[in-house]
Amino acid sequence: MQINNPVKRTLLSLKAYWITAILFSVAVNMLLLVTPVYMLQIYDRVLTSGSLDTLILLSIIAAVLLAVFAAAESGRRRVFALIGDAFGERMNRPVFRAGLATGGRTLETDVGHLARVQSFFVNGLIAPLFDAPFVPLFILLIFFIHPALGALSLVGALILIVLAVATELSSQGRQARARQCETKSNNFLSGLVRQSNAIFSMGMASRMEARWRKLRHAAMEETLASSGRTGFLSSVTKSVRQTLQVASLGLGAFLVLNQQVSAGAIIAVSIIMGRALAPIDQLVGSWRQIVDVRAAWNALATQLKDMSLDPAEPTLLPRPDARLDIDKLDVACPGSEEALFSLPELSLAGGEILYVAGPSGGGKTSFLQTVSGLRRPLNGAVLFGGRSIHDWDTDDRGRHIGYLPQNVELLPGSVIDNISRFAGAEPEKAFAAAEAAGCHETVLRLTDGYDTVIGAGGAYLSAGQRQLVGVARAIYDDPALVLFDEPTANIDARSIGAVLTLLAELKRKGTVVIVATHDLRLLQAASHVLTLQAGKAVLNTQPEYAERLSRAAKAISMERKTG
Repeated sequence: MQINNPVKRTLLSLKAYWITAILFSVAVNMLLLVTPVYMLQIYDRVLTSGSLDTLILLSIIAAVLLAVFAAAESGRRRVFALIGDAFGERMNRPVFRAGLATGGRTLETDVGHLARVQSFFVNGLIAPLFDAPFVPLFILLIFFIHPALGALSLVGALILIVLAVATELSSQGRQARARQCETKSNNFLSGLVRQSNAIFSMGMASRMEARWRKLRHAAMEETLASSGRTGFLSSVTKSVRQTLQVASLGLGAFLVLNQQVSAGAIIAVSIIMGRALAPIDQLVGSWRQIVDVRAAWNALATQLKDMSLDPAEPTLLPRPDARLDIDKLDVACPGSEEALFSLPELSLAGGEILYVAGPSGGGKTSFLQTVSGLRRPLNGAVLFGGRSIHDWDTDDRGRHIGYLPQNVELLPGSVIDNISRFAGAEPEKAFAAAEAAGCHETVLRLTDGYDTVIGAGGAYLSAGQRQLVGVARAIYDDPALVLFDEPTANIDARSIGAVLTLLAELKRKGTVVIVATHDLRLLQAASHVLTLQAGKAVLNTQPEYAERLSRAAKAISMERKTG
């Protein structure tokens, strides 16, 4: 039978671990009977016979069996930890890919869900679930000692189960709202960190702190309400358990006085009953963690429902022909089912440059992300070298595509690592890309040149430096398709000249280039112009049109200078 839940499918694939954990659990729960049996023998045999040899022999046997119990419990915890580790190893890649497929919006959350499920195994929180099947066995043993004591144990177990169900019903909604509020608070805080410079510069710190504290307070209120109910029921559960043990001692004493059981049976029943009820008590006590893990489990299953958990290594294709074909493409914003615009048809051959113009929010960035393969269109197809770009393995496809995002974020590592896309290839290729992008000399002036380590997001580089390093990364190793999103947004006039020279060089090499920008100066390099406005895409494929716009842009530039 095919299992659709990818998380469950991954866990079931760890069959050897589960069998080992079950065997250890059987050993652990059977060896828990050592103490009650030992006490039963002490009271009913040793104390009545006065045999010291029997006491010594029983004590040695009990000590050996308890040592085996310690080894079995340790082995079981180790197996649970190995299950968590193996689960993480198999899920890391699909979770990472699924998070990146959303543009990184859910990556941190998805990784957090994976870590929460992993910790459930690594920390041994799953152990009570393996012990719970032995509860009927322990209760049955108490029935063999005396039916009245067995009935008391059964009633106690049913009461604890009812309390567990009440805990689930009373806390489910509250805990879900608490998680939502906490996520909202954490997301707001992450935004504050990214905008800390603007916040402090414009005196917004106090207001942002007040808003964050309000979100945090709402999350804490929900958490306290949820934990209050769970804590109350957990306390009631512990109280019921203690009451049952007292009742078992009292009932046992009554049966001893009536000579229906032996004195040792009182202690044995008390210990066995405690063991029988312990898993239920532990499950109620850790109910909040269990609910959190279940929510993380369901979130991962939903996120990965269309992901292949064991993708085959793709056959790396040769460099595709520099040709981009678009057929009946409907482009939408992420998460939207309504098209921003439709593009019936577009074909770009090697050496052609498409200039994409339009107002902010018109869909330029969404268009580039769709063409790059990052986002799927609502309808239509994008063919790169005759192959669907959205059905192509991302790692293989990415070797032939260069992409400069609107907001350039560099990764922690050296400058040469970022330019070479962390491929560890020949330095000469990185140097050539930097020279073509016009940032070679700038990089050389850094503390350690190309080996300068930069922080997350290029924290130690200016916006213009990050922009040029991003351009170099986009053209590294001569990709067949290059996509630029506002390539001149943060650079000076000299660097803009380098970008124009680069566009001319890419045209000479036969590269397909798409530039989305408001900068009219780049029109002079364009072969075609795509204008996005009011939900419409107007394509002019006449090179003369682009040249005419370019001359107009130059005239505007001259007027500004003379004015």
